[in-house]
Amino acid sequence: MKSMILILLLTSSAYSDELLTKRFGFDIGTGLKSNQGSLALGLRYFPTQRFDFHLNRAMEKIGPTSTIGSRIYTDVTSETCMFIFDCQSRYYLGAQFGHSDGGILSYNDNDLESDYQINESNFVSMNIGFFDIFKDRYVYSADISYRTFIAEPTSKVRKGEGADAAEDIISTYFQSGLGIGLNFGYLF
Repeated sequence: MKSMILILLLTSSAYSDELLTKRFGFDIGTGLKSNQGSLALGLRYFPTQRFDFHLNRAMEKIGPTSTIGSRIYTDVTSETCMFIFDCQSRYYLGAQFGHSDGGILSYNDNDLESDYQINESNFVSMNIGFFDIFKDRYVYSADISYRTFIAEPTSKVRKGEGADAAEDIISTYFQSGLGIGLNFGYLF
């Protein structure tokens, strides 16, 4: 019961300011071990001023990924960004569930060439960051995240000879750990 009350308070527009007037957002992002992947496109829906749902589709070294998640935002903490620009600055805490479609990774080292098939897998991540809105439309956000795979994906040699160095590199892609993300977006 207490958690339901807390969620209602955090997402209630009665406890937030009226500066965020748009309900949808589109963003493009990049990151390392983040829900943005190497390159991502995302869509956000703001049911309230302090809460959003989002979907992302990204390309990563482990293959294409999709994430669904949400963020809880603070009220506006500053009306100036980077000390000189007029904007609304907020902080957020987010959580995502992601799915990797798998794919093929190529490894080339001297004369050794091999392709590895990466299987599908799922992951979860948490992030904390800031969200700046310029001119009530343009968005810049950055975050620090922690991502972990629910079950580590497996890989197998598809073509060529396997190499220990390649398998070590592939295993680093699936390690749990910190990541960073950066987004630019537009609200409508």
